[in-house]
Amino acid sequence: MRFILGLTGVSGAGKSVAAGHFKKRGAFVIDADKISRDITKKGGIAVPEIEKAFPEAVTDGEIDRKKLGSIVFNDSEKLKILNKITHKYIMKIIKELSESNDGFIVIDAPVLYEAGADALCDKVMVIDAPDEVKIKRIMARDNIDRARAAERIAARNAAALKEKADVTIVNDSDEASFFSKLDSFLKGNAIIK
Repeated sequence: MRFILGLTGVSGAGKSVAAGHFKKRGAFVIDADKISRDITKKGGIAVPEIEKAFPEAVTDGEIDRKKLGSIVFNDSEKLKILNKITHKYIMKIIKELSESNDGFIVIDAPVLYEAGADALCDKVMVIDAPDEVKIKRIMARDNIDRARAAERIAARNAAALKEKADVTIVNDSDEASFFSKLDSFLKGNAIIK
């Protein structure tokens, strides 16, 4: 039996904590962020195409992430070009990994819908939390000020994610309560007993 759960959410909500919990429960977790880092590091399969599209951001086969970030995050068309390049490689690897594994598989992807990975999933779960909680978590985790943390939250539309998802888990209390909600989902879908 194979059950693929797409896991997504806004920064600071607790998506990574949920992925870690699912891993402890026996899930094979596919980390889209890690795949993205791997395909864009020196020698990564996406680097030649990124260099062709953004030559000013690549030197000796290495992407200057700050320079690339300043180019794409101020220009939605250039961001679309970058996403088109990276998403196809990310999707290829996610598809290969999900097809070569059985059992409970979690696709942990902040841009699950944007990459089209939701099409591989039996169900999609969004992790959310109240904005104030997310802001505090981001400030503590990334050592940034309140304004920058709020900016990160505003950059993603949590309501749109929740509208598309099969289930939303709100992470607004302690870890034990959060894990209990996650386990209830697993039991309800006969993934664990």
